[in-house]
Amino acid sequence: MRSDALFQMAPDPALKYEKVADLFREDKRITLIYTANTDKEFEREMLSLIGDADYRRYTYKYVHPSTVNPDNNPGDLTRLLDNDDDNVFIVMADNEVDVDRILAALASADTGITARGRKAPRFTVLGNTRWNRYNNIDRTMFFKNRVVFISTYHAKRDSQTIVDFDSAYIRAFGTLPTLYSYRGYDAAMLFCPAMYGDIERDLEGRRYTPLQTGYVFGGDATGHGHVNRSWTRVNYRSDFTITIE
Repeated sequence: MRSDALFQMAPDPALKYEKVADLFREDKRITLIYTANTDKEFEREMLSLIGDADYRRYTYKYVHPSTVNPDNNPGDLTRLLDNDDDNVFIVMADNEVDVDRILAALASADTGITARGRKAPRFTVLGNTRWNRYNNIDRTMFFKNRVVFISTYHAKRDSQTIVDFDSAYIRAFGTLPTLYSYRGYDAAMLFCPAMYGDIERDLEGRRYTPLQTGYVFGGDATGHGHVNRSWTRVNYRSDFTITIE
């Protein structure tokens, strides 16, 4: 565990949010959307990122359509979008139903504003990676709300590189690859050639993208070994495409 030839492919947790630093600039209008149940760990991470910057809090409460008071409906998020700012929304809810309802409410407010001939709102939702574990959430809402995720690994299934890899993998093993399969391929492509050189130094500080996810290795906090410093940013676009950075 103290070897200079030890490499950690999973990215350094301390650098998790470096690639979304642009969402926390001073020119952004940051709004934290709360419900009755809060993901406390995610909240701590977000408040740490915000630091001394200004932000707003909004408490969302679902109201059944049959009992809606149009003058006071906490489930209508139009008021959060009806401005000329670059909005960043961070949803603090810790359950699937609330997240799904909030994303649907944001999409509905966006549609309503543009349908009235108003200027299209500018906004991004910084997603919680736990949302990927939800089975029943409407994934189209990720696109409609321009959701951004930070991920340890992402394989964009419709890219030609992944399509070619999947085809070769199926021919060889008769099954679809998992994320572990992709990471295993990356490991082989990185480290098998490196073993013929100075593995402790040759991989340091260089960017590698064996398949689709990038790696940049640097020294770890103990001064021994190397850790990947590159997280993946996954952007869901309103034109129903996904880009990764």
